[in-house]
Amino acid sequence: LGYSKDELIGKKFFEFIHPDDIAATEQEMVKLKDGITVFKFENRYLSKDGIYKTLFWSANVDANNKLVYTNAHDITEQKLAEQRLMQYAEELEIAYKTKEQFFSIISHDLRSPFNGLLGLSKILAEEIETLAKDEISLYAKTLNNSLKTQFQLLNDLLEWAKVQSRSAKLNLTNVNINELAKYEAHSISLLLQQKGILFESLIDDELFINADENMLKLVIRSEERRVGKECRSRW
Repeated sequence: LGYSKDELIGKKFFEFIHPDDIAATEQEMVKLKDGITVFKFENRYLSKDGIYKTLFWSANVDANNKLVYTNAHDITEQKLAEQRLMQYAEELEIAYKTKEQFFSIISHDLRSPFNGLLGLSKILAEEIETLAKDEISLYAKTLNNSLKTQFQLLNDLLEWAKVQSRSAKLNLTNVNINELAKYEAHSISLLLQQKGILFESLIDDELFINADENMLKLVIRSEERRVGKECRSRW
């Protein structure tokens, strides 16, 4: 621990033990008083440089001579290595869950709208000669707007992936939740129309939160799609 003999004389060893380890150390001391040998006990001691070091020790009582023999070695580096491994394992688990979430979002948010897009394109491809000019224009505009929305969604997903991989930073701004919810509901208008669902936002017009707008879009859009898929037609 770096102390000289003179620095330790007159000191109680409990003065050097980490506060969180005192209770456990006291329990081991009770065992020693009862003549029970202590094996493989760990606690932290304050070193002279102000850093707590973890010691791994055993102790045996010599009742005849009223002595306690101890053997300890510093395992601080080992404990730090274990902590780094645990942190790395946690990061790997988070990365795996993030990847699973990413593929889930791609499967849900990118694939679902194509049902409506394919339906519109099929009408245009197979029935265009029987459609009025204004119907063709309406279908074409709807198709174009939906494709623009899907393109924006793809960009949002890529930005989300960058943030999750820490290659990009969150851009926090004050976002109007009500306006964002209405905008995202419009982006899934095809799904809502197919279900006969009327969307109405009950969120306060003046409700703002500090968030990354692109990430918040993904959350709201995903929830709206989930609810939209689960709702039955009103008609």
